Amino acid sequence: MSNPLSLSPILAALITKRRTAAEIPPSLWGALIAHAEREGLLPMLVWAVKTTTPDILKTPELAAAPAAAVPHTIRSLALRRAQHRLETALRAAAIPTIWLKGAALGLTIYPDPALRPMIDLDVLVPFEAIEGALRAAEEVGFHLYEGGQGTLGVIDKAAVAALMHHYQLSDGTLSVEIHFTLVNDPALLSANGLAWFWMQTAQMGGFTIFNPEASLLHLAAHLILHDREQGLDLRHLLDIHLLVERGIDWTAAAAGAARLEWTYALERALQHTQRAFGTILPESIFITLKNERTASEWARQGKLISGVEGVERTARRLGKLSWAARVAFLLRVIIPRQGYIRERYHLPLFKGYPRYWQHMVGIAWRWLRYRLRRG
Repeated sequence: MSNPLSLSPILAALITKRRTAAEIPPSLWGALIAHAEREGLLPMLVWAVKTTTPDILKTPELAAAPAAAVPHTIRSLALRRAQHRLETALRAAAIPTIWLKGAALGLTIYPDPALRPMIDLDVLVPFEAIEGALRAAEEVGFHLYEGGQGTLGVIDKAAVAALMHHYQLSDGTLSVEIHFTLVNDPALLSANGLAWFWMQTAQMGGFTIFNPEASLLHLAAHLILHDREQGLDLRHLLDIHLLVERGIDWTAAAAGAARLEWTYALERALQHTQRAFGTILPESIFITLKNERTASEWARQGKLISGVEGVERTARRLGKLSWAARVAFLLRVIIPRQGYIRERYHLPLFKGYPRYWQHMVGIAWRWLRYRLRRG
């Protein structure tokens, strides 16, 4: 079996058409197609081959790839229909919306919306409208469900508001996340910062979405600050690559990053994207981002690198809960729901849980070393 680390550069080069399918040895295609499916990029791989060397899709090695991409396309189309349903219901309830991530990016930067596979839908609504948004979603068949809040596995509203940044709903087949902020810690995005995002919008296909610069900042923060670089798969990095290719006002992007104190997040996200896809970036952007970085952001950067920031973030959020709620949350952290393990690691549970516990022990050890160094 080929190493995924060696397959990723080949897959990225094919999707961005820096290499053609004719250059790939036939013996590699089976592993490459499987890797593309794991990364959520099989529809894009089939599209890239079809638009550059269509005859190769008839060869035995690739003949099954288009059919294997069909379920991803069907799911994307089903989610698009659900997006229209939800937008109609939320608009009828006079609730402003901004569609996030794949729900917006598929409409703007992909050759076809169906080529951007989605696990769920993400939509931002004002915090004060969250109750109305949940009611509107319920009217079109989306209900809160037990186990839907990441590691928590709870639907307690006070706990979700303190510990999460969205509510997760399902209609039994499809999922939607109704966000009331953009990251999972108020310390990472102030009320003024969130208000700024609400002013950085555009219209596309009947939906309100972020403009390219705000979208870039949100994607960067989600990967670096929210997920702490745990979700650096090719699919999310391709989002950034295509967004940059479409065109970014770098002065506005750098100013927004400075305003939000997200210059490190943007720098890291761009570095990862450039390594993965050979993205062409202005040479000055990294210098500008470092020059705009404040002392408080430099301090947070050090904590992010050491792993301490995640522990401190959890402590801040736990401080908002009762003791009973804290105990329930910590139990969920120690033994998260099975669905969370499957979604995060894409492994059988007997392998996924040890991987998760190893990760958590590593965080605890880094925090302990940090505290010992500080005395």
